[in-house]
Amino acid sequence: MCFWNTGDEVVDCLLQSLEGFSKWRKESDPESTHQLLSGLIHTQEMLPWAVPSHFKIANLFVGNAHLDQGEGYRRNLILNISEQLKVGLSIATGDARLKKNGGGDYSDRLRSRGEGILDALTSFSANRNASSLSSLQAAV
Repeated sequence: MCFWNTGDEVVDCLLQSLEGFSKWRKESDPESTHQLLSGLIHTQEMLPWAVPSHFKIANLFVGNAHLDQGEGYRRNLILNISEQLKVGLSIATGDARLKKNGGGDYSDRLRSRGEGILDALTSFSANRNASSLSSLQAAV
């Protein structure tokens, strides 16, 4: 596993997730395949523009095909995704902009759930009222 140090902890975590997805078990049941697809879609949505430009991943919105098409379809789907992720990770590893202080712009990435919880907790700590408590509960 690669040690990612982009200078943004959330981006580092997302890249580690992509690495994990690239090693997904090829013989996968429908539910596990669904988890792979959902996880990848969520991860891609979180990435700032500077990162996904390295990845050419096939359409992950396959409908029910991973449920209906059988084990051979799922194996090929996972193999293709794994290979595309490995190529993208290799390119991303060599990109100096994705190194700490490399000039990568991550300002367009979505805030992580953890960041939202931390903000709500900070707000509640500073001002313990019903509104900040409600915000904290919603974040958690």
